[in-house]
Amino acid sequence: ELLELADMGVEVRPLGREETESYVRTRLESAGTHRPVFQADAIDQLQQLSGGVPREINRLCDLALLAGMSEARTEIDRTLITGLGEETSLPVSL
Repeated sequence: ELLELADMGVEVRPLGREETESYVRTRLESAGTHRPVFQADAIDQLQQLSGGVPREINRLCDLALLAGMSEARTEIDRTLITGLGEETSLPVSL
């Protein structure tokens, strides 16, 4: 039965800009953070680089939070997200 479930194809449509922002905010809140961490321009870049794919949004957010922590940042901005896109070979939007 589990194999049957694993074999089911589920198609998730890409998230738009507002959905990406809501998705990131919800994930942060579920982790216990109730303040804005990602600036609006960072959300724009996250959505652009990830193509709205939740798995890619998660990956970029994880990398951004780690990088931000290592740099003692209180917020994540577009510049940091763009740099991650360049480092991870994702297409960078200008």
